[in-house]
Amino acid sequence: MQVHDSIALVTGANRGIGKAFVEGLLAAGAKKVYAGARNPADVTIRGATPIEVDITKVDQVRLTAEQCADVTVLINNAGIVRRHPSSLHRTCVISNRRWIQITSARSTCAVRLRLC
Repeated sequence: MQVHDSIALVTGANRGIGKAFVEGLLAAGAKKVYAGARNPADVTIRGATPIEVDITKVDQVRLTAEQCADVTVLINNAGIVRRHPSSLHRTCVISNRRWIQITSARSTCAVRLRLC
């Protein structure tokens, strides 16, 4: 994959792996990196372009796709998970319904961003 001079969008870019993707793309010479997060103020990566995107909201994903029409590299890193409040070990307790919501949000976001 050609990264130098590319224009990228990374979802879930405010922390963890998403943040590392943004930093790596910038270090590799990406021309522009949109750093997508529910709250763009949480994106503190120098050189990145923060953009609001909540992958669970179809209209917001569509708007993000319009705002980032110049993207050549898409990294769909965002996910949704809620930890059980009584868990001491931070393990996830997920019902089947919630699992479908989580996997659906992740898989359909990439499709929506490319098709809009």
